[in-house]
Amino acid sequence: HEHHLTTKLLGRHQIENAAMAIGIVEVLQEKGVQISSEAFSLGIAETQWPGRFEIVRQNPCVILDGAHNSDSCQKLVSTVREVFPNRFVTLILGLSHDKDKAQIIPILKSISSRWIWTKANHPRAAEFSDEVLAVDRDIPWEKTSSVKEALALAQRHVEENSVILVTGSLFVVAEAKKYV
Repeated sequence: HEHHLTTKLLGRHQIENAAMAIGIVEVLQEKGVQISSEAFSLGIAETQWPGRFEIVRQNPCVILDGAHNSDSCQKLVSTVREVFPNRFVTLILGLSHDKDKAQIIPILKSISSRWIWTKANHPRAAEFSDEVLAVDRDIPWEKTSSVKEALALAQRHVEENSVILVTGSLFVVAEAKKYV
């Protein structure tokens, strides 16, 4: 079957997810499950995924993405490069203490022009040591004690045509959503 579908979700991996959904629906239809083309098209078009490359503000552009492992961080980096090529990216990063900082940080470093380290108001929130904070002498960084403070700091020193990306933990993303 030929489908002409649109999705609000950004990123090549979301197109792959939509293609998987198409395949599943086609198999279900072959098995006799009644799913109308209109319902299916509307479902794909209207699907939203809060906290996954969710653009919550323009001027400056603020993106929330709960990437918290190496795979989701790789997908996030690819999507930023695809949707916002050559943009100055202020990265607000807060991680849970059980996440692998050694894998996550180098991946995110590849798109970051500035780091703001923060932590969620949650018992699993990680503290960042001075060694971790000094990711790269060429990338300026600051440390904050709250997500609210990190957002305020990012917006106070925002460059024209830049992106503020909040990531590393769904706890951090949820807090950021309250303040944006």
